[in-house]
Amino acid sequence: MENAVNSFHIIYRFVVKWHHIKEIVYRRMNAEPSSNEASKVSQDFLNIINMLQQREYLWPDNMDLQGAALGLLRIVEIYKISLNALANGKFLGSSCAPLTIDQFMTIASQAQDMDMQWEAVKWYNYTIRMTQGSRTVTTMVSMAYEQMADALYKLGRPDLSVDTIRSLIIKKNFTRTIDQHLQSELRFYEQRSGENVVKRPLDRPLPKWTYYGIYERLCRQEIKRNVHNRLTCSYQSTYIPYLRFRKEMVHDDPPIMLYHNIVSDYEIALIKNTTIRRLDRSSIGNKDPTKPAVGHARISQSTWLPAEDQMSVVLSERIKLVTGLETQYRPKDTNSELFEVINYGLGGLYMPHHDYVHFYRKAKMEDIPVLQNSGDRIATFLFYLSDVQSGGATVFPRLNTRVPVIKGAAALWYNLRRNGSTDERLLHGGCPVALGDKWVSTKWIREIGQIFRRPCLLDPSS
Repeated sequence: MENAVNSFHIIYRFVVKWHHIKEIVYRRMNAEPSSNEASKVSQDFLNIINMLQQREYLWPDNMDLQGAALGLLRIVEIYKISLNALANGKFLGSSCAPLTIDQFMTIASQAQDMDMQWEAVKWYNYTIRMTQGSRTVTTMVSMAYEQMADALYKLGRPDLSVDTIRSLIIKKNFTRTIDQHLQSELRFYEQRSGENVVKRPLDRPLPKWTYYGIYERLCRQEIKRNVHNRLTCSYQSTYIPYLRFRKEMVHDDPPIMLYHNIVSDYEIALIKNTTIRRLDRSSIGNKDPTKPAVGHARISQSTWLPAEDQMSVVLSERIKLVTGLETQYRPKDTNSELFEVINYGLGGLYMPHHDYVHFYRKAKMEDIPVLQNSGDRIATFLFYLSDVQSGGATVFPRLNTRVPVIKGAAALWYNLRRNGSTDERLLHGGCPVALGDKWVSTKWIREIGQIFRRPCLLDPSS
C-alpha cells in the first residue's frame, strides 16, 4: 500500500478488527448451543486464524500497529497535514479511506503510550469534536475526555485537565448520569491547579535532536539550497577506460556527490529478493552493545547482505572504482562493513544523526574482531533502491542541503575530514516516507587500508 493512511487501515483491520471477530466467535461458541458441525467450523476458523497470527511475516501484531501509528503521527506533524483532511479521506493531494472515530482514538492512545502527550491531546480533541453532534456519551467518548485530561496534566496544565473533566461531567448530566469516579478525578486535578502552578504554553514540543527544526523544514522543502557555479554535473572516469559514472555535485564543501544510474533494476531486484524475508525492526547504537536500542528516532526495517552474496561482491568493487577506497569486507580488521539493506515503509524515517562512530569507539563499544582495529567510518555510500512519490529525502540540516530519492542512484559523503577528525557538518537524516516505499542500502567504509588511497593531511583546517 503506497498511501500511508491506507496502510494504517490495513494494519488496523488485522490487529483490531480481527481481534473483535475472534471475540465474537468465542462468545457465541460458549454462550449458544449449536450443532457439532457448527462448533467444528467455528473451531477450525479460530485455529486457522491463530496459526496465521503466530507466523511473524504473515500477520501484523500490536508492535506493527504502534509503528503504523507512530509513522502517521510523524507524517502529520512534519508535513503539516490537518486531521480534518484525514477524516475526509484527503492525504497530500491524493484520496484515501477516511479515518474513523475508532481509529482516531487508537492513534491518540498509541501516542500517549509512547509518551507523545502533545500529539495525544491533539488526536483526543479531534475524536471528541467528531462526536459533538451526539448527546450520547459512549465508553469511548468518556475515555477520550479522561485520557486527554491525563495528557494535559502530564504537559503541566492541570487547569486544562479540570476544564476537560468538567466538560465531560456536563455532557453526562444531559443523560442524567452521576459518575463518582469523575468527581474524584475533578478533585484531583483541582488540587493540583492552584495559583502557584506555572501554566506552561501548549506549543508543540520539538524533539531534542540537533537541528531538528531545520530538518523538518528541509523535509517540507521550505528551505532552498544555495546553488552556485561550483555545483556541477560531470562524468567521472575510472581506471577502466570505457567505464564512467554520471556524477552530480549536490554540495561542494564538504563534498556530497550523487551518482546516477549506478545500480540497475536487475541488481536491485536481486538485493530485495535476498533480504526481504530477513528484515527486522531497525535499531540504533546503545551503551550496551549486546542490546541495540529500538526507539522513535529510527522507523524502518533492516538486515545485512552477506559478504559472500554476489551483489555484495559486485557493488563493493563498484564503490572501490568510484571512490578509490578499499571496500573489502574481512572477518578481522575489515576495510568496510557489510551492506545494510533498509526498508522505510509507512512513515519510515531516521532522525538527524552522524555516521561516524568516534564516541562508540571511545566507549569500547566496538571491541569485536571485525571492527576492533578498523578505525572510524571514513565514508558513507548510500544506494537508493526505489523511487518515492512523496517524502523520504536525505537531508543535511547544517548544510541546508537535500538529496532526493532517485532509484538507481547513490549518494557519497565523507564523515571524516582529511586530517582524520570528525566532520560534524555531515549531520543528516531521512525524511518520513509519505507516499510510496523507500528501499536503500548503505556501505560504510572504514579508515583501515586507506592510508595510501586517502592519505591524511597535516593541516588542522583541512
